[in-house]
Amino acid sequence: MKMLKKAMADSQDEIDTKEFQILIDHHNYILDLIKDLSENYSAMMLGELILNFLSMCFAIFCWTMDGLPPDMEHTTRYGNTAFNFAVVLGLFCYAGDVLTEQCQGICDVVFYKIKEKPMNKNKKFTCLMIIGRSQRRTALSIGGFWELNMETFYLVMRKCISFLAFMQAIREKGAHHGQDRRSLAF
Repeated sequence: MKMLKKAMADSQDEIDTKEFQILIDHHNYILDLIKDLSENYSAMMLGELILNFLSMCFAIFCWTMDGLPPDMEHTTRYGNTAFNFAVVLGLFCYAGDVLTEQCQGICDVVFYKIKEKPMNKNKKFTCLMIIGRSQRRTALSIGGFWELNMETFYLVMRKCISFLAFMQAIREKGAHHGQDRRSLAF
């Protein structure tokens, strides 16, 4: 990155140099932020993800305890809880997506700057270096297992629904063998 700053400083056009300097500084800030968050809060984010997952699973399970479709009492008690945990997890994953998109958006800005104004050879080389650097995937890590993005949110939601289907199958199997459906719940 220091080479980029030096190349930008040698440029003839002072306005473009300042714009590119702002882009470089912004990109460095986002990279440093992602690195710091991943190093310092990765285990905490993993704990948050696991607790949200378990809470949603059991809220959905309790919501559908008397079968599908759930009655109004279970919907008002457990449906809201499941919905709230899903919203919290969705916002959590969306924040990770925003940081990743910010980092990847640098490439688009620089590309359109190249097309917009004619530049000397050194400036174009600098722009190509910025584009190349911003193409590397950067994302927040959740305990080193997953990236914090909306795909992780969809994965967790699919697993919650799979858990619900599994518990419904166990409950139905118990009901066919003559056991009370309530005895299979907590």
